[in-house]
Amino acid sequence: MKTAETTGYYQLVQLKTALEEERDFLERNLKPVTAGLRKASASRREWSKEKKQWSLWQASLDEDLQISAVQSTFAKAEETIAKARTTISRHLEPLLAAEIRGGDLETRMYSMISKVNELILYRRDVVSTESSPPMFSSQYVAQFGPRLWHQLRGGIRAVVWPDRQFFARQGWIMGLQVFLALASAVVMRRSRKSLEESDQFRFLAERPFAVGVIISLITLSGLYRSFPPTLSLFVRILGFGALARVIAVYTTRSADRWLIYGLALMMITTPFFLVISLPLPLFRLYVFIVASAGFTVCLVLARQHHRQKESPGYVTFGLGLVSLLFLIVAFL
Repeated sequence: MKTAETTGYYQLVQLKTALEEERDFLERNLKPVTAGLRKASASRREWSKEKKQWSLWQASLDEDLQISAVQSTFAKAEETIAKARTTISRHLEPLLAAEIRGGDLETRMYSMISKVNELILYRRDVVSTESSPPMFSSQYVAQFGPRLWHQLRGGIRAVVWPDRQFFARQGWIMGLQVFLALASAVVMRRSRKSLEESDQFRFLAERPFAVGVIISLITLSGLYRSFPPTLSLFVRILGFGALARVIAVYTTRSADRWLIYGLALMMITTPFFLVISLPLPLFRLYVFIVASAGFTVCLVLARQHHRQKESPGYVTFGLGLVSLLFLIVAFL
């Protein structure tokens, strides 16, 4: 990644997320090792004190007490202490080896995270100072060559997907979210007749599964210990798709629906292009297309609302203002 020209800022962020997840997993697994090591070390110290105490007792005995029964007791005590210390030493060796190995891995993890942070800062500076020619110029069109498509393929190949370890550690959260979404949808469908009678809660009756998805994402997504960018993208697709379905219940105009679904699509495609580190010329083209489409839809809606006298004036003004902003973005 240090030498590859196709490495994008978002790919470095994905790598940092993966490294931090592994670091946290390592730290959680080292805690019982450290606790066992402390316990074994404390036991070894106690048995060392015991041995010292028995040695002092034996040295302080009078010659009259040097009888076989007393000496046998001291011999048994010495044998017991030796066995205990040997047993503890056998437990200490693998614990010490694991602690040393874990400490070495922790050091390497923190070193790698530090290096990735440096690359992120460097890449951010490069992007902030990177100049791009105007869109309607021959220099901009000249960028669409083999190198650009090579960068695009490299960005797609470098996407970090959740691995088996992620699903093994946090897959239960996904299962819980699916169960909550389905359970919520079933409850709303059973109450469909009563919900349809209320304008305020009509969306619960018409879009039960979409509402269930929104509920599960809002309530349970915070349980994830780490959130890879690809998983975040998947959550966005579900969340904004379901939200658009719910909002569309309260509109009958096709243009309004186009605007709602278009905004949802924009909220999904933008992070998708960031995840694959879409090259700057292609990203600028995407922004131009989205801004042009947004300008057209908002302008059509503003004219429709202006023709209808019952429409509030601030709605027409707001749509006109948004269309103007889209126009400015398109030609920046």
